[in-house]
Amino acid sequence: MSGRMRNGRSDWDSYTVTRQSAELALMKLHAGQQLTDREQELVRRLPEPGKERAPPVQHEAAQARHLAVEAYRRWWYPGWTAIEHRTAYAREADARGQQGVKTGLPDSILLIPGSPWQMPRQPVRCVCELKAPSHEPKRYPRDAWWLRQCDGKTHYGLRPDQRWWLRTMAACGFATFVAFSAIEALEWLDEQAGPRPEVLPW
Repeated sequence: MSGRMRNGRSDWDSYTVTRQSAELALMKLHAGQQLTDREQELVRRLPEPGKERAPPVQHEAAQARHLAVEAYRRWWYPGWTAIEHRTAYAREADARGQQGVKTGLPDSILLIPGSPWQMPRQPVRCVCELKAPSHEPKRYPRDAWWLRQCDGKTHYGLRPDQRWWLRTMAACGFATFVAFSAIEALEWLDEQAGPRPEVLPW
């Protein structure tokens, strides 16, 4: 596919559908194929050669990196992990699908076993879905809005399949949360983990 290479990877997936159509039309033109009127218009609107395209802003990815760095400094880090289930490569995505990988799972999970020598400490089981700050609602909905019945639409960046997983995991006894920044996620995870025990349960 077309698209500039950044850090050894193509930014094709960051293009809009219109831009992708324009790039495909340009390839047809270079191959000597006839373009439709719409394709000719799309090619005409492409940026002039030599003008650098600004890299896409990956707010959610930046928040995820921040969360991982700060989580590493917490006592509960051994029980925290990010769940990797997405990839930009179609072939790799197909392979993962054949291996049973599911999309929509929460971004991170925190599991802390109970400590029988420090009763009555209960095990911690919680999952957190991280969204970019730009998705944060101006007027925050009521508590645990992500556990309400889904109407098939995306709300505050949360897709229906992500909401389904949060509802399912809540029914299995997991505490669930949707954070709109790494700071918000860390505050909630700290609250779930509680104070650092004298003897770590690992």
